[in-house]
Amino acid sequence: LQQATAGLDAVQTPWLSGYLAGVSQGPVTAAATTQSAGQTLTILYASQTGNAKGEASQLAETANAAGLKVVLRTT
Repeated sequence: LQQATAGLDAVQTPWLSGYLAGVSQGPVTAAATTQSAGQTLTILYASQTGNAKGEASQLAETANAAGLKVVLRTT
């Protein structure tokens, strides 16, 4: 892992850290959101390349399908 990340700069390292943290959480499933049905989920995202917007939109669609009201906002 150190060898793979050795060439990353001060911007790339935190980005990769955040990305891996998000991936490690796994996808939102209907079972995971059943307890929150009827509540509002606010998804905040910021993106320079558009990747975060795509991920946030996909999460919003999944949450909507599970019965959650979703507010999607960019920072």
